[in-house]
Amino acid sequence: RQYRVQYPESLFYPLRSILGPLGSRPVRVLDLGAGTGNSAWSFYRFYPGEIDFTLVDPDPKMLASVESLPFESRAQVSTLARESHQIPLSLESHQKYDVALVGSAWHWMKGPETLEALTRVLNPGAALFVFEYQFPKAVGPLPPLELNEWVRREFNLKWKEPDQKPRGSLRELTEPLRSHIEFSEMAKSECQERVSLGARDFHGVIVSQSRYLAYERGLSDEASRLFTRDALLESLKGFWQEEAGIPFEYGFEGRLFRKRYG
Repeated sequence: RQYRVQYPESLFYPLRSILGPLGSRPVRVLDLGAGTGNSAWSFYRFYPGEIDFTLVDPDPKMLASVESLPFESRAQVSTLARESHQIPLSLESHQKYDVALVGSAWHWMKGPETLEALTRVLNPGAALFVFEYQFPKAVGPLPPLELNEWVRREFNLKWKEPDQKPRGSLRELTEPLRSHIEFSEMAKSECQERVSLGARDFHGVIVSQSRYLAYERGLSDEASRLFTRDALLESLKGFWQEEAGIPFEYGFEGRLFRKRYG
């Protein structure tokens, strides 16, 4: 979580049409593929009202770190260590959710089964917001082209598994939602954010990526993993030279769907 970018408040703006004015009513929010809570915390910065969060992720170690997030007392947060399609289906109508968030996680889920679960636990008219960020690209007067090319080469030639298939764009990933009888697409949201990262910061961005972690798990032992991480950091430092930070640009995209009434 330390090195993952927070989602900008502006990314969530399309949700205003469904949520209404801040504080006008309590809101129940389901966060699927919640990880360490980055999506829920980013949403709360956008809408810091009376919220009952349920964060769902298959990794209980990831969910354990949610406790350190500084939610205020108006936000109630519970966690559930399950796969996204295993969320409880026998909820009473007053316990169903008004918003479902899926941040940079839809491509990990069993789409048909997760959609079936969502149709049962979302209120009629509820929002389903699927969103993600693109890996940051270096910009500015320093050597961004060489750094971006180095990252592309490492990700695609060294860290990519031979049988790994392209996951597709967010539009392609959400096509099953677009064609599902229970959901209608309401809006698309896009924004960019520029941040300055040092070599160690960018190193953290890389080693928190699932593709790098999968590559690292294939190494023989913990000593090899640590050696590889250290070597990676040394390689990156050459791009920074004497500079404290290089500007990077993140691109964010979201797709807002609404569960139909009836």
